[in-house]
Amino acid sequence: MWRGYALAAALLLAALCGAPARDIRLGLVPCDTIPFCPRLHHPCITAPAPTANMCLRLQALCSYRQDPGGGRTLICLRCGTNYHLEVDHFTCSYFPHCDEGYYWEAASQECAPCGYNSYCPASQGNVTMRMPCIAGTGTVGQYSKEPGDCMALAGRGWAAPAVVEGSVVACPRGTHNSQPFTRAPTSAVAGPPFGCRRCNNGLTTLAEGTAGAAGCVAPAGHYLSVGRATPCRMGYFKPRAGNVACDACPKGLTTAETGQTSVDACRVLRPGYGADANGTVYPCLPGTYSLGGATSKPPNPVPCEPCGEGLATQAAGATSEAACLAPPGWGYDAEHNRAVPCPPGSYNPGWNTAPCTPCGEGLITVGNSSTGPSACLVPAGWGADSNAGVWYAYPCPPDTFGQAVPLPPGDGVDCELCLEQTTTFGATGATSFAQCQTHPGYGFCKNKVCRCELGTWSAGHSQLPCTACLPGRTTLDDQSSSEADCVIKPGWTLNGSGSVVKCRVGTYKEVYGPDPCQPCPSGTTTTQPGGIGPPDCSVCRMGYGATGGGGAAALACGLCAPGSWSGGGGALACLSCGSDKVSRPGTSTPDDCLHTFVEPGSSTGEHFDYVPMSDDALTPSADAATAAACQLACRTAAGASDGCQYYEFRGAATAGAPRCYLRLRGIGVPGSFGDSDPEEKVIFLVRIRTYAAYAAHPSDWDGLGSELLGAETRFATFADAAAACDATGRCAGIKFSSLRGGALPWQLFSAALHDTIAGMLRLTGPELNPWVPPPPDS
Repeated sequence: MWRGYALAAALLLAALCGAPARDIRLGLVPCDTIPFCPRLHHPCITAPAPTANMCLRLQALCSYRQDPGGGRTLICLRCGTNYHLEVDHFTCSYFPHCDEGYYWEAASQECAPCGYNSYCPASQGNVTMRMPCIAGTGTVGQYSKEPGDCMALAGRGWAAPAVVEGSVVACPRGTHNSQPFTRAPTSAVAGPPFGCRRCNNGLTTLAEGTAGAAGCVAPAGHYLSVGRATPCRMGYFKPRAGNVACDACPKGLTTAETGQTSVDACRVLRPGYGADANGTVYPCLPGTYSLGGATSKPPNPVPCEPCGEGLATQAAGATSEAACLAPPGWGYDAEHNRAVPCPPGSYNPGWNTAPCTPCGEGLITVGNSSTGPSACLVPAGWGADSNAGVWYAYPCPPDTFGQAVPLPPGDGVDCELCLEQTTTFGATGATSFAQCQTHPGYGFCKNKVCRCELGTWSAGHSQLPCTACLPGRTTLDDQSSSEADCVIKPGWTLNGSGSVVKCRVGTYKEVYGPDPCQPCPSGTTTTQPGGIGPPDCSVCRMGYGATGGGGAAALACGLCAPGSWSGGGGALACLSCGSDKVSRPGTSTPDDCLHTFVEPGSSTGEHFDYVPMSDDALTPSADAATAAACQLACRTAAGASDGCQYYEFRGAATAGAPRCYLRLRGIGVPGSFGDSDPEEKVIFLVRIRTYAAYAAHPSDWDGLGSELLGAETRFATFADAAAACDATGRCAGIKFSSLRGGALPWQLFSAALHDTIAGMLRLTGPELNPWVPPPPDS
């Protein structure tokens, strides 16, 4: 720095002397060899042609110095005004004088104010005397002169009275300095650094170097309250300083003391909480409690205490045993500190330590554990009453009934009388009207009880109507009490299977009981089943006609003779079939009336002219020269054994030969129609299922009829043969011979066509389907 001042002085000298200055250190010469200014023997500054004034200003004093080698060197002892002798004693540097509070500013070549946060003692020469304040200090103005003008800044204080580096420090935590400038003390410092003040009321600061009381805050474990640091209450903590609220401990935990600074202090269980082996805190479950105060120390659990048997808490987190109460429907047993279910007939609203309260006498509850008086009910089949405001119940007496389900006591809960002629048969406590049952011989009818009428009965003991006797039965009196009282009515009887049925048409029954029905008088019948006496036999049977009586007299009917018919159902005589018509005895419809003479197989599918047969079976009638005469001849031959069965009229006879031929085998019915009957017979087909049966001629088995081609013609039974003939359109009849037919005695035959031959069957009536019996007379 001093070399800089010397260079500045040289430049000034050069300006004054009119030539560049030269530092003599660059070329030292003995003092006596240098041109001297007048009166000044100064070797330190040379300048070409120095002026007198300059030389006067140097005012240098010179002297010789003895060298170690024996020589001498000329050196400067001092410099003149505004010059500064360098340490080499060879150089005088130009350095103007600046007052205290100023310093030489080389750039402007003038004295300038010292400036803030530094001080400037008086300076001389071109040396800059501007000193910075020590760390943490500053000046009030720009003209500071000495170190004492450097004062501690706000938030800082003096650790020692000397103004040296390190004597100013930041105010420690818990202290502050609000003054912008604090001078150094004059004596030693005891306590906090000089200028720093402690925070009031237990407060502290967040950091060192706090600049004012506003930076004082509540310390960790405390909160600010009315300007004071107040310890966090139990259950709270605060880990850092600051004017914020304390933090609450985790749910269920608290602290052992106030003023805690860490959550780790939250280890004490609050009342109503427990902890598991992992330290997890939980509210005590319903039915348990905890007084709190225990410390959670995993792996040791801190369980909640269970309530007594049956006792419960109303919610989780119970804090004392006093919270263990009898729940609704349970009663408290003080002797054993437990709760038991309220037995039937008692109740307890619960959440108390009271025993179960009994319902009134006879009252019940539906099951155990009832919770209130509304659960007290009158039993089904009981009535209720009150005495001095207290309800009681009683069973309904005989022949009354109560409600079907238990009900609360009150109006309308009473026993009702059964209907007349009903009873409970001595039972008490009937629960419904259905238990009021009838006496024997009575039944319900339209919401009332009635005496059983004729034809009905009731065993009682029910609410059913009287039961009607089975069809065909009735009772002999009313108020019958058993099905055994039902007897069979007139007009009804037992059938073969034991069932009761109406007397069939044509019969009647006049009496009660199982007697059989009686047939109507011969030929008469009833108009419908169930006749109850002879007056019901008021019409003739089918095939019968009236022969006498009627009106008040009993009707008489007889079988219709051949040639007549009757459909029955009235009191009329048989009706005639008409001229030249015949019928079977007992014919019931005019449709069964047939002409006396018919063509063979006249109702079959084909037309036939005659039935071929052996001439031995025919007798010529020479006198009958015409077809009408031939038919008359046959009609008049009516003997039972030689009567005419059939005639054949031949139109182209040989001259002199007869033209009329009669089959005179008799018109009587030829015996029975069994399959082994020894008598041969011929059965001519008249129409489907209607045949005329006559005695056979010996030649008939081989010579009667034409052969039926393409069809089976021999049968073992008449029924099979008749069915086949009815079904075959070319069948004209059946012939029978048990002797010649063997195992197949029934044989079908056909008829034939011829232009000049006409054959006709003669019918009289009895020979028509003679195997079918006439209608019975009863």
